[in-house]
Amino acid sequence: MYSEDGRSMDSLSGVEPATSRKHGECTTHWKGTNYYLTWHKKPKTALVLCKTKDRPAILAAVDVCNFLRREHGIQVYVEPKVVEEEIDLLRGHELTHEEANSFNRRVRIWKGSEGDCAEEKVILDFGVVLGGDGTVLWASNLFPEESVPPLVAFGLGTLSFMCANDYRECKYTLHNFLNGPSAITLRHRLTCCIVRDSDEADAGDLRGSPPMEQRKLVLNDVVIDRG
Repeated sequence: MYSEDGRSMDSLSGVEPATSRKHGECTTHWKGTNYYLTWHKKPKTALVLCKTKDRPAILAAVDVCNFLRREHGIQVYVEPKVVEEEIDLLRGHELTHEEANSFNRRVRIWKGSEGDCAEEKVILDFGVVLGGDGTVLWASNLFPEESVPPLVAFGLGTLSFMCANDYRECKYTLHNFLNGPSAITLRHRLTCCIVRDSDEADAGDLRGSPPMEQRKLVLNDVVIDRG
């Protein structure tokens, strides 16, 4: 989550000291009191996530996808529901049928970090989040067994503590992020496992590594609530 005023860009998993991807290549380094990310090979793929059932967020996603594709030659991926459901909210109203169809043709469907098979696996260079903190948390959940790519988050929701950027300066912010170096903040995810006191087998698993279906990945903290 790159911040134009230098406050932060959050990578939910942490960026390795030297990251080499199929497309973009970046390195990170300390300078002064900030941690910076620099692209040495321009990114070619991006995942754009938006708050669901929200007209401003969907319109913003369309605008961002078109901008990244047109101005930077980046192949944009979106979740299936954006093409299958969300875009229909705008068809014939905010978007003409021609604009909606053009958007559907230009974006690609992201089927998850693994895809249906090895050949479909998509390596994402970075992500753009349009919404609030809930959308950021959703982005973290989409990568259960691997690092989350660097995220640039724009606040469009009611809670936007982790979305430091103003969408009104979206194109300017993304241009600066892509041409770096960009100040970043590393956010670590935690793994939690619920163990019932009556289940000795689960308690024993804690001495090793619990199966994936018993683990929950969380960002920042865990809240235990009654009920």
